[in-house]
Amino acid sequence: MKKIILTFGFSIVSVFCSAQFTSSELRKNFSTKEISELEIINSFFLSQICENNQKKFSSCFKDNYWEIVSTGISPLIEKLDYEKQLELYKKISKNTFKEIWNFEKLTRNVNGIWKDYKSIGFNVFGKYQKFLKDVSLKNSQIENYLESIENSGTFENIDTFQQRFHLYPRDFDLDDPNIQLIISIQYLTGKDYFSRTDEWKLE
Repeated sequence: MKKIILTFGFSIVSVFCSAQFTSSELRKNFSTKEISELEIINSFFLSQICENNQKKFSSCFKDNYWEIVSTGISPLIEKLDYEKQLELYKKISKNTFKEIWNFEKLTRNVNGIWKDYKSIGFNVFGKYQKFLKDVSLKNSQIENYLESIENSGTFENIDTFQQRFHLYPRDFDLDDPNIQLIISIQYLTGKDYFSRTDEWKLE
């Protein structure tokens, strides 16, 4: 009897947690399966930045944000474990990955030698772009953020993104799943950009 109660209880918790990570913009642009994988991305980011077993996105992010304000540097990129992030990619489908990201050729000078490297970028034709467009309809800072991405063809740099949050905190409701996802993807993209060392190869 106890085993049945525990199993049932776990199911209730799982459904409740999934119900928290939803919005009209997510449901409009992504399938149920894709939303569950976006929640995996969001949960991974949360697990990486949280300390002292905190589980709430807003408190975890704010703790890190005040360190950014006081020191002028971002501890979030350093807290993200890139090897674990690569494992995260394996937990989501290739289709969901491609709805957010693509890979671009980036030429870098390493030890005096110019080489072409694989760099993560923004899929301007993906569902994530359409999701940002819908969120931007009622959020002026996300509108400006999306415009910046579309003008450059790739994600904003971390400093510019953090400046948005600092100057316009009311546009970044940390209890809103949309904002949580945007923050998570922005920082994970930054970590990948700084950490990836694969040479460019045509696939």
